[in-house]
Amino acid sequence: MLFGEKELYKQTCALKRGELKLPPPLEGLRSRLERRLGIHIVNVVYDKIDIGPAKGKPRLNVIAETQADLKRIRNNLFDYKPEACEVIFDEFQAAASVAGWDSHKPHLISDDFSAEAMNQAAFEFFRIDRKKVLKLHASHRVWNITGMSKDIVVFFMDEESKAAATSNGAAEQIKQSCYDAVKTYDEFDYITPENFSLVFDSKENLDKKYQGNLFYYFR
Repeated sequence: MLFGEKELYKQTCALKRGELKLPPPLEGLRSRLERRLGIHIVNVVYDKIDIGPAKGKPRLNVIAETQADLKRIRNNLFDYKPEACEVIFDEFQAAASVAGWDSHKPHLISDDFSAEAMNQAAFEFFRIDRKKVLKLHASHRVWNITGMSKDIVVFFMDEESKAAATSNGAAEQIKQSCYDAVKTYDEFDYITPENFSLVFDSKENLDKKYQGNLFYYFR
């Protein structure tokens, strides 16, 4: 839900910065869930589903800070750990009785705030710095720098150019240039050398395997 929801992301950033506070019922719920689940929670959203067959059903979105936090409450996107669900719904019912919310068990979803923050940092890199880095490393026959969300792909013109850059150290220089640029937009300091996602490929490979189509490449 956080992905693509500009206003929700903006609100969650403000909460993370300390510029905004949740209304008392939600802040109380967030605080108790943090304590009982042992995770960091940036935001809690209680609303109604607005489209589809479940339209109108109560929904609770727990926006955890990192993927490590989410792993404490779910096994995958749709499979929540029973003990975590018990805590979440127990605390929700307590908050609902005070706030006057619908007492029916809400549809539970969750988000990783750090993932979206890293996506946004990469987006700003693509928008502002991509061409600068391309120009800086043009002598190494870099064809394009693009990506999907926070995952960056540096395309050389051909496999030979990619191999040469890998062996002579140019590839690491390019990666460092991209990393340094992306970090300037990493407001909450989530990106590290260890989780920075960048791979090298070639236009030659793109043309051979994907008919030169980036849409198919990133599917």
